[in-house]
Amino acid sequence: MQKAHRLALGAAVVAVLLVYLALSSFGGYAQYMTVSEVLSKRPDSMVNINGTVVPGTVVYEPLKLTFRMTDGNETIDVLYKSSKPDNFNEGMIVVVSGRYNGTVFDASAIYVKCPSKYESGINTSQDTNQT
Repeated sequence: MQKAHRLALGAAVVAVLLVYLALSSFGGYAQYMTVSEVLSKRPDSMVNINGTVVPGTVVYEPLKLTFRMTDGNETIDVLYKSSKPDNFNEGMIVVVSGRYNGTVFDASAIYVKCPSKYESGINTSQDTNQT
């Protein structure tokens, strides 16, 4: 009977460790939200915000980028303390990852969506070889 208890205890420990590892792996998950959702819910964890860089709001100093982004309804101030991404421009669709402190969104990463990726391959110009 002693051996059965040890086996059961060992299995329980392994099960608890597996559950702990599974749950802790979700701790790094950052939810995707709109600007409006972040401003209304004020999450205290890491989030990803989808939005468009508001033209005329981009200010870049060495290793400090500030801008406003919008989802079409609300706007939020973003602070990014790193080099400006090469393809970052006003009016671009971006995803920023970070935390909202109640005033400014402190971004730890910026991902610029490439507009050419979403353009259709259809040529809309008229065919000049018509007879």
